[in-house]
Amino acid sequence: MSKWIVSLSDGSTVIEKWEEGKLSPWIRLKEMCKERNLKITQLRLQVNGKTYTSVKGAQGYFQSCFVAQDLGEAPLLRRGIGYVNDSHLHILWVDDKTNDVWCEVRKAEGGAIIFNKDNE
Repeated sequence: MSKWIVSLSDGSTVIEKWEEGKLSPWIRLKEMCKERNLKITQLRLQVNGKTYTSVKGAQGYFQSCFVAQDLGEAPLLRRGIGYVNDSHLHILWVDDKTNDVWCEVRKAEGGAIIFNKDNE
């Protein structure tokens, strides 16, 4: 099982937890940060007993997951965490079955990013 773990500016830690009938944990975190004027100080991803860590103190943070499936193959879950530096989003992706890891850099835009400046 995989999950993200966030450290916040008030010293607290938030661990991804899905709750039936509620918004996604990431959206709830985004709303909580806005309401309480908190910033994310670090984001981690745990997959198959390994912990992957983002940079501390980034301008913003990102997490995502998607399912990939080849014809006739079992679906593969891929998880990613990322951080914003200037106008770029740096993402570390992890395949939960093979433990393959790869990086992606793209323009930093979209609702899945929690920008720390939004909470100032």
